Amino acid sequence: MPAAAIYDFDVVKHKEVETEERTLWRAILSSSNVESFKFDCLEKDRQYIESEIRKLNKKKGRNEEKGYFKKLASDEIGEELSKRIPKLLNELKGYGIFIVPIGEVEHWLREVPDTHEEVLINLLNKIDKTTPTGFDIWKFIDDINIWISNPNRKGMFR
Repeated sequence: MPAAAIYDFDVVKHKEVETEERTLWRAILSSSNVESFKFDCLEKDRQYIESEIRKLNKKKGRNEEKGYFKKLASDEIGEELSKRIPKLLNELKGYGIFIVPIGEVEHWLREVPDTHEEVLINLLNKIDKTTPTGFDIWKFIDDINIWISNPNRKGMFR
């Protein structure tokens, strides 16, 4: 049975799990059956993106709780990050790893009143009240459905 994993964008930050060698990022890749030979390349992309976003947060005077890991403002991230972030996220989609490209799921639901005070499950129950607009939560859900429906999807044990 296919199972996709959905993460907020701040999953690209380095977080320890058990040891220095076993990061949350590495655990996500291995649990999603990403081939081990891809780990180093994906880790380099993750490190670059994390480093650049930390620099941007610092430059703009934002802390990480209110900064670009929570709300990724695509008009402020620059050309190189604008290319590298989608490249990484698209690669991960192939394995059923779906990272919210705008920071947090809640930012897709701005038009729904009081989203900042609701718990995630209540937010997701309000999706049908949003208006689809190009690259939004509806496209994200469609991408997940496409992955689940693909009998040749990566990321699953055969």
